[in-house]
Amino acid sequence: MSSRVTVSSKAIPTAPSKTRTLNPASHAARARPTGSVHSTTIVSKNEPCRTRCPPRIAQSASIRACKFTRRAILRGTPAAIAAAATITLPAIAASAAVGDDAVLLGLEAQWLAAERAADEADRGHQAIVASLPEEAFGAPSFPEADPLFVGVRKDTVRSADGFTGRSVITLEAICQFNLTTEFCVSEWRDMEASPHREELRQRWLRRRAEGRQRVSWWKAKKRERQAILDASGELDARQESDRHGGVVCDVEGEIMDTPASTIVGVAIKLRVAASMITLNGKKAVDDLEWAEQITLAAVRDAERLAGMSSAGGTA
Repeated sequence: MSSRVTVSSKAIPTAPSKTRTLNPASHAARARPTGSVHSTTIVSKNEPCRTRCPPRIAQSASIRACKFTRRAILRGTPAAIAAAATITLPAIAASAAVGDDAVLLGLEAQWLAAERAADEADRGHQAIVASLPEEAFGAPSFPEADPLFVGVRKDTVRSADGFTGRSVITLEAICQFNLTTEFCVSEWRDMEASPHREELRQRWLRRRAEGRQRVSWWKAKKRERQAILDASGELDARQESDRHGGVVCDVEGEIMDTPASTIVGVAIKLRVAASMITLNGKKAVDDLEWAEQITLAAVRDAERLAGMSSAGGTA
C-alpha cells in the first residue's frame, strides 16, 4: 500500500463557470497558538499554525476564519494564476466530465493553487516564529532571583524541543497571591484603634504596594513581548496565513457542495478527502485509522475507473 496520495500535477482545462452560493457556515476558523496557560502546560510556539478545516458539523458563521468566494483565491497572489494554468488532468478524464463535473474540475485547479499559496504563506509565518525567542510567546519567564515573587505560583510550559520546559508566571497567579497575602492581615479593619491595629494596617499597606509592583512588572514584560512581535511582522504574516487558509476551506466547501455527475467528480472529491486525511501527504498510511485507509483505497479505485492517475497519467 502506498504511503501517500499525490494529487495530479497536470492541469485541468478551463472549465465553464457556474454561479454558486457559498454556505456561510461552511468552515471553522483555524486554530492558533494563544500562549494561554492551563494548569502546568500551554501551547508552545512550535505547534502548527495552520490546520485543516474540521468536518462541517454544528459549525456556525461566527467561527469562520474569513468570507471568500472563488474569485478571492487569486486575489493578491499573481503567482497562483500561473500555477493554476499548469494543472491538467488526462484527456480521457476531462472528456468524461459532464454537467457539474466540469465545475469540479475547475474547482480542483483552484483548490490546488490555493493550497500552494496557503503553504507558502504558512512557511513565511513559521519562519518568523522560529526566529523569535520563546519568551516572545505566552507568559514571561518566572523571575527566580527576585524576592518580590517568592511564594507566587509557577507554571511550566513546553519548550520548542517538545521535551523540556521553562517556568513562567501568569497574571492570574500574581493576582491570586496578592489577594491572599493582603487578606492575611486585613483584620485590622475590624479592630479598635491600638498599636497592634496600626502595625497590621502598615503590613497590609506594604503588601498591597508589593502586589502592585508585581502587576506592574508583569504588564511591562507583556509590552516588551508585544514590541518584539510587532517589530518582527508576525501578526501580519499570521493574518495572511489565516486568509489563505480560509480560501482553501471555502474552495473545499464548494467542492463538497457541488454534486458529482460522473466518476471523475467522485474522484476529485475523494482526492480532497485524501489530502485532508494524510495532511497533504505528510501522514503515513500506517498511522491512519482503518476507515481512513479504506478512503484512500476508494481514491485509487475512483481514479482508475475515471482513467485518472495520482501521478498525472492515464490508467
